[in-house]
Amino acid sequence: MQAHEVTKPERSSEEIQQLVEAISADRFATYLAACHDDPAKALHLYEWNADLCGALYAPLQIVEVAFRNTLHCQLAVAYGPNWPVSPAFSTVAPALGVIVADVELSLARDRRSIDIPTIVASLHFGFWDRMLNKEYKDSLWSKALYRSFPEYEARYKKKIERKIAANAFREIRLFRNRVFHHKPIFRRRSLRDDLQLLIETAAWMYPGLEPWITQRSEPCIRLLNNLIDVSES
Repeated sequence: MQAHEVTKPERSSEEIQQLVEAISADRFATYLAACHDDPAKALHLYEWNADLCGALYAPLQIVEVAFRNTLHCQLAVAYGPNWPVSPAFSTVAPALGVIVADVELSLARDRRSIDIPTIVASLHFGFWDRMLNKEYKDSLWSKALYRSFPEYEARYKKKIERKIAANAFREIRLFRNRVFHHKPIFRRRSLRDDLQLLIETAAWMYPGLEPWITQRSEPCIRLLNNLIDVSES
């Protein structure tokens, strides 16, 4: 288990308690247990966790948007530019068609434009990730989605397997949800591997995306380089 080592202002026990109340005792308990009931160190760990989640926002956002767009482009080729609302798409993926219909209803309730770009942007990560599931292997994957990762083939000289893409983006979705919902991520087995997966999958999709996301990941690397082991604290 790890925490960060960085110069922090000294806080009185009263100041720490006030911050803990703002965080909530239940939420803080995870960090306190990791730091052997040392409130000051636990607060530092909480801050480090929050800093890293903030630094991860850009890499995660870049990968999520690129993933959505590369699938969208191939589906538009296979089912036409209006694929989300096309009968052909709903026929091969009725459960996904229901999600699209729900998004349309939500947009209507909010009096927002119900056009294809808005629908596509409103579909959550889980919608796109689900397309790579085995149930769509002989429909969406074989007809369109296998072409969504052209740089993988250029790099590895072979077509990407559905299972490889599905496993990678499922892991990214789960990690993304923890980060975006302010969950503790310091317990993960290897945060460096999480970051490397973002960089690697970016390299599968668009030319130039890997160096861009690598550059945007530098704040994460700096934070990860400030880790120390607190298991013996």
